[in-house]
Amino acid sequence: MARRKNGLALEQALLSTSTRPIDPVWHTLDTGDRVRVTFPDGIELDGTFDARTPDSTVVWIVADGGGRRMLHPGDGLAVVLA
Repeated sequence: MARRKNGLALEQALLSTSTRPIDPVWHTLDTGDRVRVTFPDGIELDGTFDARTPDSTVVWIVADGGGRRMLHPGDGLAVVLA
């Protein structure tokens, strides 16, 4: 088990990454919209917007090539219409 020198700093870092502002585009997407999602590390995912929670904190994308993915826009994801 890894030991932490400063547990409070770690908790604050985790909280700050989970409370990033959500890109306003997520609120405007409609089911069936073609999108490209870019993750913070630069990886891109093309697919079709499927659904979201009312507050847009969780969304679902059907990725090209198959597979429905649950994403959290507050994790720093960017989206554009494709």
